[in-house]
Amino acid sequence: MIAIVPDELKDGQPAATPDELEEAAEASADLDELERQDRELARQERSDFLRWLEHTSDKQLLEEYAAHSDFEIRVGVASNPHCSLKTIERLAQDEIAHVRSYIAGNPNTPTAVLEQLSWDADVGTRGSVAWNPRTPTAVLERLSRDPEARVRTYLVSTQQIGTPSQVLEYLSDDPSVEIRKGVANHMNTPASVVKKLSEDSVADVRHSAMFSASAELLEQRSLSPEASVRSEVARRREAPIDVLSKLAKDPEVAVRCEVAGHPRTPTAILEQLALNPELAVRQAVANNRSTPITVLERFVFGDDWELCKAVAYNVACPRDLLARIKEMARERGDQEALPN
Repeated sequence: MIAIVPDELKDGQPAATPDELEEAAEASADLDELERQDRELARQERSDFLRWLEHTSDKQLLEEYAAHSDFEIRVGVASNPHCSLKTIERLAQDEIAHVRSYIAGNPNTPTAVLEQLSWDADVGTRGSVAWNPRTPTAVLERLSRDPEARVRTYLVSTQQIGTPSQVLEYLSDDPSVEIRKGVANHMNTPASVVKKLSEDSVADVRHSAMFSASAELLEQRSLSPEASVRSEVARRREAPIDVLSKLAKDPEVAVRCEVAGHPRTPTAILEQLALNPELAVRQAVANNRSTPITVLERFVFGDDWELCKAVAYNVACPRDLLARIKEMARERGDQEALPN
């Protein structure tokens, strides 16, 4: 006779009850949630590390990480303006084009390396050279004839304040509508070229030319009796340095706030505005990624929590300083006021 073994006795174990099955499912869900939180924490820690890597001034560490097998870490190093010449030269030879592109855009990259990278086979790398304000005029002139429109587009970026007038004049005849619009909006474009573009066959180009914000026009508008006009001037990315310097002393708080938050405001002016009696102005300084670390540290170790929070939202805030602010937030029970 063959004995039939009930399901609950197979393998010597009784079948799980419905309650036990429910508990097991809940335990599995809890484990999945813990694993998800661990992955999220790891991603956040990596993100914090990469951000720190972009801003640390430790040249020795940067040199070590420049040899790391993880290309995203090498990109972080390539983004850092404190890289030594040895590190820059090494990363300019990196096998990953993305790394070379970031070195080409680094404000500390020497002109000789920029010249070398301007011949790179990667379009993005040549574009970064075209975008870098340190790139020599001769290289910019050659890149204005680059077969890739993407490269030429960087030359008319409002962030590329070094593009000479003769290059802009040449590009005013570019077949790309976006490039001609960029020429019309660039602060270095001669008035005669803007006038020519105001008669362009494409309406968008003509419109850009009519509303061109040349350095001369911005200078004139900065003297307007209307505070809203002066604020708009201070908000323009291409606003000349001397105009920003004058507007830093404007009687209107809103105008000074625009200057305090402008990415091209000189360090000396930011340091002055950091002492401004108006909290809104100091907050704008605290949130400006161009603000010196010494000023951010002074804000954090001061007694104004509002300034600390503004520093926490600054994308250039060093990792150790952000950790200090988060510690202060925990002590105050105000963690929700800070970025994740």
